[in-house]
Amino acid sequence: MGANVIATGTSEDKLKNTLDWGASHYLLLTKKAVSASGRR
Repeated sequence: MGANVIATGTSEDKLKNTLDWGASHYLLLTKKAVSASGRR
């Protein structure tokens, strides 16, 4: 269908697993910054 799924959370280890579950990208939320990552 072409949907982009973006997961957000505070645990990078858990967020990396969301890529295996079908997420296109994830946002790691911390008190200091927000960093983004995704499929390559």
